[in-house]
Amino acid sequence: MRLIGHKFFLFFLIAIIESPAAIAATVYPDQLPSNISAGQTFDIGVKVDPQSIAIAGAQMDISYNKSVLKINSITEGNLFKQYGTTTIFNGGVIDNSLGRAVNIYGSIIGQKNGQNSGTFIIINFTALNSINDPQIQINLENVRVVDPDGNQVFPTPASTPGQQEKGTSSSGAGGSSSGENHTNIELIEKYDLYIYRNVTTSYRFREQTNPIVFVNITGNTDSFEITTSVEVLKRTSTLVKSGAPGLVYKNINIWAGNFGYATPDNIKHAEVIFRVPIAWMEANNIDPDSIEMMRYDDEWQSLPTRKIGTYNSDILYESSTIGFSFFAINGKKSTGEMNNYSGTTTIQPENHANLNNYVLVVVFASIVTGSILVYRIRMLKKK
Repeated sequence: MRLIGHKFFLFFLIAIIESPAAIAATVYPDQLPSNISAGQTFDIGVKVDPQSIAIAGAQMDISYNKSVLKINSITEGNLFKQYGTTTIFNGGVIDNSLGRAVNIYGSIIGQKNGQNSGTFIIINFTALNSINDPQIQINLENVRVVDPDGNQVFPTPASTPGQQEKGTSSSGAGGSSSGENHTNIELIEKYDLYIYRNVTTSYRFREQTNPIVFVNITGNTDSFEITTSVEVLKRTSTLVKSGAPGLVYKNINIWAGNFGYATPDNIKHAEVIFRVPIAWMEANNIDPDSIEMMRYDDEWQSLPTRKIGTYNSDILYESSTIGFSFFAINGKKSTGEMNNYSGTTTIQPENHANLNNYVLVVVFASIVTGSILVYRIRMLKKK
């Protein structure tokens, strides 16, 4: 048998959520060279054709047959560079002993957003053996493409075997499975995503009344689909003994998985990105540098918190946590005049896409985001 005219192929349809008619985009690798012999080095490019959909960022992981293929490098293609603006790119972490490359991401920084076809990544392989097995697989995982507003665009479920983010939001009138008194719940927003070992999954929360923007979880185990939910409360949780100290902006409950899941056995680390209105800080004379997130675990404990930027009427913050339960966002009174938020990166309010691109950089630069979408690419054998 001889391997002739082999072709990698991967297509996924991307639907813009806001559009009543689905607009299809495609992602596909280059054709695999024929007659690959042991020791041969070759490139495979993964291309994206937005088909008039504006995109601003993309990411993926790769797994492959480690006994047959070795990755030498993963470099940036022209998908985002072709517009002449600044881009951020990470070629990932390659581990040929495991047959995996993770944390591959790229994003546009600045005013432009892409609508032209281009190559996202170029993968340089070496064949360790002659390729004559039609069942050899290369898997693309954690595939995520986002638009200029930071919204994830998904494959069409009917045409792809992967998973997609599933989420809901509602008022608290229907109660909560967490045990929180339903009369104290302003909003419940939750999403289902896969969590894998040493891969960070980013849950994005979209409701305007929800101060939580992202919950980022890095797994210690392969836990598959996990529901992460945020309960925005009207006041202190009914499940804690006392309120958080300081002046509280919002009380929130954050839950990940079923009872007993959110432990160090399953979660390596987690971050929460949240926003606080500048108007609230000004009205209450709050020092923006004093804003912090606190977590209740028998008592209120301060979490490491840092400012990551200002946008329009909000300041964005990031906190690290080792678990999920009851949280509060609070601040302290300023001892002098407001400091105009020095030390933060200002994102011009007239360009709405800049916030999302900035957040993409923060998220892509520190984590692998998004829901796990696994696509199998087979080398086809022709007799």
